[in-house]
Amino acid sequence: SQARQAAATDLESQILTELQQLDMGKIQFSVSFEEQELSDNGMDSVRFLMSANLGEELRPIHKIASGGELARIMLAMKNVLSEQDQVGTMVFDEVDTGVSGRAAQKVAEKMARISRNKQVLCVTHLPQLAAMADTHFSVEKGESNGRTFTKVVQLDRPCRRAELARLTGGSHVSEVILSGAEELLLGAEKFKSKIYKLIDFFRRFENEDGLLKNLESWVFVDWSASNTYTKGINYPSNMMYAYMNESEIDVVFRNVALLSLEAQIKV
Repeated sequence: SQARQAAATDLESQILTELQQLDMGKIQFSVSFEEQELSDNGMDSVRFLMSANLGEELRPIHKIASGGELARIMLAMKNVLSEQDQVGTMVFDEVDTGVSGRAAQKVAEKMARISRNKQVLCVTHLPQLAAMADTHFSVEKGESNGRTFTKVVQLDRPCRRAELARLTGGSHVSEVILSGAEELLLGAEKFKSKIYKLIDFFRRFENEDGLLKNLESWVFVDWSASNTYTKGINYPSNMMYAYMNESEIDVVFRNVALLSLEAQIKV
């Protein structure tokens, strides 16, 4: 029981961090314990509680979570628990249920971060998630000779643009909608490019004391201290990108440039 409660404290912090990244900044999440008769599952009855809105009491997730909230909570849990299980592939089947707009973009960005360390397979109907993919397949169901069949086709970039436009505009695809689909692809490529650069940086310097040590002092002290959900959590340096938003990544690169210049001056 004591070991479970100690682990639950870490789990709460990590899941809250994940949920903040998924546009759920005001959510409260807690692991509740009640004593029960000793059984194969131990002496604890464990429940996950949440409150999505300020001022509301914590209640069991399965009773109050909306479809969109439940989808994001499951994504957060799956990501946190997979780090312990060393799972190499993660499958998400319509994790975007009940999610749209800014929240959908946050889910897409989170999955892009996850995919840098794990293989991610995602079934989606949202253009924001589809645009963020490294490899995009179109899955269509049809009929032939009285039988149902499924057709899977890998899309090149022009076809991706057309498919994203179809997801957005349905059967009425105009030049304006196609332009919006192109903007989605460009935005996704820009975001992933920053993630790639940050990962490459950490991997390049993870075995060197100088530059990375100075950067870590900024990351762990200044960045963690300013982030409510990460205080006291010691993340590995090569995983920091998974918890930073785009503006914070920009700050990392500005610090890298300053530290590099400082090192050159000292030499």
